[in-house]
Amino acid sequence: SLYFGSDLIVPSIYSALLVGLRLCLNLSREETRFLLLHVSMDGDHADNIRDIIVSHCKTAEDRIEFVKCTELIINARVSFYDKLASLQNLQNVHDKASQLYDKQASKWSRDKPRCLSDFTGRPVVYDFIR
Repeated sequence: SLYFGSDLIVPSIYSALLVGLRLCLNLSREETRFLLLHVSMDGDHADNIRDIIVSHCKTAEDRIEFVKCTELIINARVSFYDKLASLQNLQNVHDKASQLYDKQASKWSRDKPRCLSDFTGRPVVYDFIR
């Protein structure tokens, strides 16, 4: 369900969203780093998830359950974007999102590496989004 409902479609959805946000709100590359990162990385994730799904969908029942879960995720995504499209004041949404991001960002800071991705993944990601 993550394959069809997320990682497979995220690059195309976020690419379009990125263009719209930059045009409507004049956002910088720094402000859109989340979208930039996911546009580039989720295609690779989709390939990995597809392989996992194929290995776990051996029976008809497995495949039916997969379809049901996929439908739930896609419907949730559609509902989210329908709500987003109905908003009249995108600047207000941007301000609220910025406040939430700023409030949470301090919890992400690290004064030293704490996990494997701090040594391997983060430096590459930070270099990419700069």
